[in-house]
Amino acid sequence: MDNMDEMNNPNNSIPFPQDSIMDLPPEENMETETREFSEEESKSIIDDIVALAKKSYKKFEIEYKRHREDRKFFSGQDVYTHDDDISRGADREKSVLNLLNTPFHAIVNSFRKSPYSIRVSSEDSSLNVFVSEASKMIKSIEDNSNYKQVYSQALSDAVAGSRGYLYLSTDEFPDGSANIIINAAQDPTMVIYDASIERGQSFGDAAYAGFIEFIDNETARNKYPKANIPEDDRLSQQPFAINNINAMCSPPSGSTVILNYFEKDYTDPDTVSVNYYKIIGEIIVSYVQFKGLSKIPAAPIYGNEYWEDDKRIYKGIVRDTKESCTIIDYAHSQLKERLSTPTVPFIFCGKTAVEGFFDSDYRDANRSLSPVKRYQDFTSKGEKIDPPSWVSPQYKIDDVAAIISLESSIIESIIGVGIKGIQTAETMKPETATEILQNSNATVNNLTNFYESAKAAITYMGSVIVEILGINQGLDEISMMPLRCTVSDGPELILEKQERRRQLLAMSQIVPDSMKPVILAQIVRTMDLPNAEEIYQMSLRALPDNLKNPNQIPAVIQQKMTQADQQIQQLQAALQQANKAAEDANSKLYTAEMSNANEVLIARMQNENAIRLKLMDGAQGDKEAQNKIMADAIAKRQESENEMKAIRAKMASSIVIDNSKKQPRLVPVPVPAQNSPNPSVENYEAPGGEYVSQ
Repeated sequence: MDNMDEMNNPNNSIPFPQDSIMDLPPEENMETETREFSEEESKSIIDDIVALAKKSYKKFEIEYKRHREDRKFFSGQDVYTHDDDISRGADREKSVLNLLNTPFHAIVNSFRKSPYSIRVSSEDSSLNVFVSEASKMIKSIEDNSNYKQVYSQALSDAVAGSRGYLYLSTDEFPDGSANIIINAAQDPTMVIYDASIERGQSFGDAAYAGFIEFIDNETARNKYPKANIPEDDRLSQQPFAINNINAMCSPPSGSTVILNYFEKDYTDPDTVSVNYYKIIGEIIVSYVQFKGLSKIPAAPIYGNEYWEDDKRIYKGIVRDTKESCTIIDYAHSQLKERLSTPTVPFIFCGKTAVEGFFDSDYRDANRSLSPVKRYQDFTSKGEKIDPPSWVSPQYKIDDVAAIISLESSIIESIIGVGIKGIQTAETMKPETATEILQNSNATVNNLTNFYESAKAAITYMGSVIVEILGINQGLDEISMMPLRCTVSDGPELILEKQERRRQLLAMSQIVPDSMKPVILAQIVRTMDLPNAEEIYQMSLRALPDNLKNPNQIPAVIQQKMTQADQQIQQLQAALQQANKAAEDANSKLYTAEMSNANEVLIARMQNENAIRLKLMDGAQGDKEAQNKIMADAIAKRQESENEMKAIRAKMASSIVIDNSKKQPRLVPVPVPAQNSPNPSVENYEAPGGEYVSQ
């Protein structure tokens, strides 16, 4: 292969060309080793495999046994047991209704229609070329493996039984290259899987895995001549030791058992490798060692988890619904037995009433065309006889129908999917719009366990393929590189679309008529139409301008909002001017009031000082005259104080002062102490803490 076009070869053979990924020399291709084994070596390897198979089968024996029972029940086999024959009677009707078939296919077909697909990415730009080419190879591998069918088969094993498996295999070519193929286990109960691995551990921790399959003898003879398959299919093939461990491994006539077995090899202390054996009978017909591969290329898809006797066991939808399905089968059998009884109408009457008319009027009455039916109305003694009555038997089914309906509801609640399948707007029972919006969610959540388990297994298989391709290109540390394997698409997209469409249809019942075109446009996006997006865009263009973009404000409203903003700005400017004028007026008034108050205080102080001087000059005068003068002085002082208080009260009620601005500095003014018997300048204080402007 000399050019990139050969990269997309129809066989997906590896190694793919180095120059399409990186300029690596040929010796950097992935090292694989093939070899022949002696009889003793083969026996030793197979003995080790058988020992691990015994350990694995011992751990999974109960789960595998129930898996086989459940899939038989699901297919309508072994529904009625020997105990049923004893309790019901061996000759009773035995109906078998497979009510699980529809929900099973609803789960699996949703996945088959939109399965997960492996995607590779990296934040390291130096790996962009590798990521691009590896993505193409993985896409080609998936397509050639019929990945939709393979992934769906593994999922269906988990849904109906307990678990399914995915694994990789290779078809080698003479030039040393090989196809990578993604497979589903032919029978999950014939899988040998590492008994030490529990759910929650990485699939990469598994040390071994084996997949037993049946192939027809002709294919075995052509592909694996070393197996020495007899030409006569009636002759038994070589014995296979694993047949003694698991009876399910015994092949049908004309088929051969082949084991695809993987094990980690730690022989080289510097790197982990994976040995891949193909074994038929006691012969290793193919062997490849993938040097540097750190993961076993196999992963399980789990069903629902539960515990039994301190063991973690998995089950599908059959195990929990088997009792209800059996009761429904009983009820339907009862219904068939009732319907098998003839319901020919008959005439109920006494012998005396029809005596003499029986042959002519009443024999084969249900086929008679005569409208007249005669009868004796009186006995020979003149006693009144009741006329014959016509009886039409009817089947009684209400009790049976109620049982079937009840058990069907129980099955739906257990599985999470209705008997009619995944409910859509067309199949859902009638609900009001409010009920639909309140109860929205369930289907996706009910199926999350199955889909998430499938997602984990497929993602892991993608990481193994990437590692194989990276090692093939000489990227020895590929497992440590910042490469990310994810999955895209998936059944959730379908389920979410169905649920979204159902919600939108419910909303269309309660929104105003003007909004219904918007809802309709969104409903179109949930439809599986090849041109759904085109129709959606056309629906948007047909909407009124105010509905095209809910975040865009109409031009008329924008203009009014602009005018309102301008008016608000003008009013704010006028208010600021008015506030400034009021502040200036208040400041002037305050200054004038304070000035008048100071003049009054100064005048009062001057009068009081004059009085004191007179008192001191006339200290020897008449005592009574002095007391009178003092009383007059005190009265005047009290009058001055009252006037001052009135001025302050008036100022406090009429003057608004901006506290953010600097206030006038206030200083105390001395006034005579009220309780001084002989006032002097030294005894003066500011009464009541009075302060005036200076």
